[in-house]
Amino acid sequence: MGLRSPRPAQQQAVGVEARLGYAEKKLAALTPPRGRGKRQITDEATLVEAMDTVLKDHRVHGLLSVAWEKPSERRTQ
Repeated sequence: MGLRSPRPAQQQAVGVEARLGYAEKKLAALTPPRGRGKRQITDEATLVEAMDTVLKDHRVHGLLSVAWEKPSERRTQ
């Protein structure tokens, strides 16, 4: 049994926290608030694929859960 320094574990934890933060920002950018010049992904399959890509790219798949809901719009004329 060998001795281990807590420093690498601390650095690893900081790295995971940073990756989680970046992934959260990227995921939020996939569905920005409606507005001029803002483009939202409306197709569910495309959105799920984009979310999976972000989670894999930042190596946080399984560490971050994502939920969304599609707001229903009623237009009255």
